[in-house]
Amino acid sequence: MARSEKARIEEDLKARILTGDLRPGATLEEARLCGDYGLSRTPLREIFQRLGGAGFLVLGAGRAPNVAQLDLVGYRSLLRSAPLLIAALARQAAEEHSTADLAALREVQAAFGAAVSGEDAETAALADHRFHEAVAAMAGNPFLAPGHTRMMIEVTRLTAGFYAPQAKKDRKQLKRAAAQHDELVQALAARDGVSAAALALQHWDLTREGLDRAMRPDPLPADL
Repeated sequence: MARSEKARIEEDLKARILTGDLRPGATLEEARLCGDYGLSRTPLREIFQRLGGAGFLVLGAGRAPNVAQLDLVGYRSLLRSAPLLIAALARQAAEEHSTADLAALREVQAAFGAAVSGEDAETAALADHRFHEAVAAMAGNPFLAPGHTRMMIEVTRLTAGFYAPQAKKDRKQLKRAAAQHDELVQALAARDGVSAAALALQHWDLTREGLDRAMRPDPLPADL
């Protein structure tokens, strides 16, 4: 199978996990996926291995892979480590990125802005995920980037509702998120690591609000 086709299938599985089509804890049935994608078991298992290494799946000997889940301990660790990861990677991205990196990031941000304007929640969520992963990749740090990838899997899944705002306040916050992306791109382009780190942390504050809402939904009416 051509590498480009395997990459397309891998990206599709990532998107299905990030958007909740494949829910946390779900078992991936090898035979069914081989039929769905029209590929044999060997290349599918290679894809599973890569997804497992990135934190999308949990693999085990003699059993089918499962979509990774986040427990309370993991969530607390995410909240504690996220600011450190985000600030460090933004600073390094400002210092280390190439012209091609910056052009690619601007393309992703344009796609995110278009999805927000078009009220396409799923596309916006995936574009936001790609944006933050692109910033992390620009840093060129092989020690921090894997942790950021694992963090962003959970952030994207938990904040899916952020990209489908119902109230005016929520729509304003989503537009603010897009504006913060633009500000971060400008700081990266200027190679201003201090500003990039500060802007990334401001954006994290907005993300943290979305996480808090996701973890504390409105209660059911008491008079059911």
